[in-house]
Amino acid sequence: MARQKSYDRQDAVAKARDAFREHGFQTLGIRAIEDIVGIGRFAIRTEFGGKDGLFLEALKLYGQDIRRTIVAPIEQSDTLDTLDRLWSSEADIANGAGEKYGCLYLNTTVENAALQNDAIREQTAAYFNHLLVAATGLVERAKAKGEVREDVDAHAAGEFVKGMMMASALINRDAGDVAASEGLRKMARATVNSWRVSA
Repeated sequence: MARQKSYDRQDAVAKARDAFREHGFQTLGIRAIEDIVGIGRFAIRTEFGGKDGLFLEALKLYGQDIRRTIVAPIEQSDTLDTLDRLWSSEADIANGAGEKYGCLYLNTTVENAALQNDAIREQTAAYFNHLLVAATGLVERAKAKGEVREDVDAHAAGEFVKGMMMASALINRDAGDVAASEGLRKMARATVNSWRVSA
């Protein structure tokens, strides 16, 4: 007779995502995962293939969230106002307390420098490349409609946006405060506004 699950898989992955974001992959042991996520080590091993498998699923779920809230608005826009909104103080409130732990992709990239896990690297690199392509595309579209100066290099601007997103998340994580990167984001907004034709 098959054993009945005493947990909801999607809920377990969501709890794992939040726990890994707060504590990191290396720091979070199996016993802590059991306590925080509410599933036993047998289920972690059989259902997810162990801690690594659970982490990769948590990372994928985080990716869905961040692509919807960060990347999709950039991809769908043709105005620099979108970046201004993403870096505004109001965005801190909308993003919630979880932002104080930074970006799970960035935290993982830093941890993976020691781990050298190819599956993890593949996911994090794909996200940051997606962000770069989205930001570059936004600048190209804004330039095509006459909002951005002709001398602004769209790819370099995309790299700037990606770098600012990473730096902001790192500062928030280090301080444990969603508003810690406010000064940096203010300067990023000023830089982006300097790309405008009317600037």
